[in-house]
Parts: sequence; structure tokens; C-alpha cells
Amino acid sequence: MPHRHVLIVDDDAEIRDYLVLALRALGHAVRAFAHPDAVDAEVVADVALVDLLVPDGASVVPLVARLAAAGCRVVLITGLSLDAPPLQAALAAGAQRVLQKPFTLDAVRAEVG
Repeated sequence: MPHRHVLIVDDDAEIRDYLVLALRALGHAVRAFAHPDAVDAEVVADVALVDLLVPDGASVVPLVARLAAAGCRVVLITGLSLDAPPLQAALAAGAQRVLQKPFTLDAVRAEVG
């Protein structure tokens, strides 16, 4: 399996830490952030796992659009239904996939590649 540069954006520290540990154990280079606004423009990733909703109501759409435009495969993490407006907006901005909560490590592995 090729090693990838993975970006994780999730405000839930437990989920974020789980993903970091699991993906690093698989040999991937991982950077993690609690909020979409914390991801600076210099961050480069092959795959991004981005939590759709953050508590302060900030939109992940600008981050999704920026990452997708840079060639990053964006996977949204959410518990929302597939027809929810925030999810549809993020897909329209360039997200390619949706990882429904609760998810398994096998599902994460499949999305990261």
C-alpha cells in the first residue's frame, strides 16, 4: 500500500486522535487540526478526512474547495443524512466521498487507500 499524506480536520479530540494513531500505524504521514480555520494554505495532502460540522457553525466548504482545487481527495466525516444541505454544499465544493459515522477502521483504510 502506498504511503499517503493525510490531513484530518475534526473538532472531536477522541476521533481525531484515533484517526491519527490508526493512520500513522499504517505508515501514513498525518497532520491533524481541530478546526478548518487552523489549516494553513501551505498544508499539502493526498487525502483529507474532514468533519462536516464544527461547533461554532463555521463552514468547511472553503477548506473543501481549496483542498479539492489542489488535487486532494476530500472525504467528509458526518452523521448527517446524504441529502442534508451542509453535506450537499461540501460535495458541490469538491468533496468526493462521505464517511458516515459511526465508521470502522476498515472504512477509513478504504477511503485513504
